[in-house]
Amino acid sequence: MNKNKMKVIPRYLKRRPIPFSLLIGILIFYAASCSAEEMSIKLKQPESEIDIRDQYVTSLLLSALDKTLDEFGSYKVHYAASSMTPLREQVMLAKGDQINLSWFPAAQTLEFGDRLIPVPVPIMKGLLGYRVFLIHRKNQEKFNTIHSLDALRKLTVGQREGWGDIGIFQHNGFTVIEGNTYEGLFGMTVAGRFDYFSRGVSEALRELKERQQDYPDLELEQSILLYYPYPTFFYVNKRFPLLAQRIHTGLSEMLKDGSFDKLFIQYHGKQIEAAKLKKRKLFKLESKNLPDYVPLDKPEMWFNPLDF
Repeated sequence: MNKNKMKVIPRYLKRRPIPFSLLIGILIFYAASCSAEEMSIKLKQPESEIDIRDQYVTSLLLSALDKTLDEFGSYKVHYAASSMTPLREQVMLAKGDQINLSWFPAAQTLEFGDRLIPVPVPIMKGLLGYRVFLIHRKNQEKFNTIHSLDALRKLTVGQREGWGDIGIFQHNGFTVIEGNTYEGLFGMTVAGRFDYFSRGVSEALRELKERQQDYPDLELEQSILLYYPYPTFFYVNKRFPLLAQRIHTGLSEMLKDGSFDKLFIQYHGKQIEAAKLKKRKLFKLESKNLPDYVPLDKPEMWFNPLDF
């Protein structure tokens, strides 16, 4: 064999050199793909097995996250190992390890607000500030005779230890009886430990339905509607600013395309209608210490159930 004969390379084995610019682009894309992490969202547990208060908020959150998949990527939701008292929830959120996102009324953030990022969209559209009462059924006549705020002040109101509206009631001259657990407050109501358990319009009927079998004497009070400014927001630990930005972006898109209001009515419309708010006597309380991020100048973010 002629050793000087050139070796023939089959055409299908020949490779053209990759252009340098294309190579750099491929490397950048690969690096970005490898470094992009799934966004981890750590939430609190419900306070009991039949605690249904967070269904709407969780649905709203997931909708906002899904709206931003293209811009912010995938996410995964994790839950804390156990439920928390309201105060412990704020402490844990300020640390950011067990939970990095939660929601509560602005009135509850006074102590830890500087360690949290508020998402300045009232997620309940102010509805939580419209209050009706759960009472023992034998006490309805007592409420029928109340025609002034001073008369209402003579009765005692039950609230969960650590809830933000305790300060609002006390600021307005009410006597508050605090319970140690959320579920325990329903038993305290029928046991006569206080005159009424103040609940948001969106909460009361669902809570009553879930507990009617255990507490047959529990009833929705029929004559009074109480109001105080009590907006609720998402709050994010300061170590997760991208999460706060993502939620704000998603909620803003939902407000623009109407999906926010659609979800709001889906979850709360029947409760608002069933509570017959226009037939009730309306009493207003003063709120206090509303933070600067409360968007009082944006009417599209608020809902007046009396117009429903």
